[in-house]
Amino acid sequence: MISGCRKFIIIKNPINFGVPRSFNQGLKVAIKNNTNKFLLTNNDIVFDLLTIDRMLSMIRNTKFKYITAFDYDRNYSKVKPGASLWEGLCMSCVIYNKEIIDRVGYFDENFGLGNIEDMDWMHRASLIGEEGRSYTKAIVSHEHSYTQRIIGSNSQSNLQKNKKYAEKKWGHGLGWI
Repeated sequence: MISGCRKFIIIKNPINFGVPRSFNQGLKVAIKNNTNKFLLTNNDIVFDLLTIDRMLSMIRNTKFKYITAFDYDRNYSKVKPGASLWEGLCMSCVIYNKEIIDRVGYFDENFGLGNIEDMDWMHRASLIGEEGRSYTKAIVSHEHSYTQRIIGSNSQSNLQKNKKYAEKKWGHGLGWI
């Protein structure tokens, strides 16, 4: 059992709504159920329950309002308050405090199936002085773009489209993109 967790809600959609819309769906359900902390994870993430326990412990015992698992395949660090560029958290498995969703808002669904919606969200968080952490003791394995591949989406084309949208929205790129 995950410490302090009494309820899990798993949402399975009949079709792929894309990451931003699906994450927003999960956030809205969690908020409607008066949840103060929520885990959002992609469907191509593998982890054990100890990973969630570790992430919950960190978010309960630190100032950070969102904690990401450490993506085994990447080397991510943190987003600095006031940073204008995305600096590297893996948002494929994240625990959020409700407070940060209230302040930053939902994911931008204009990013369609996904790619860059996470950097956009973190950029908005950094603009109001919020930062998250990747917890290196909470390890996940992430098969990147798995869903886009199985539905036949061209992830590179999608990435380029979203890159252009982000550049238009912000007047600059968001880090590594």
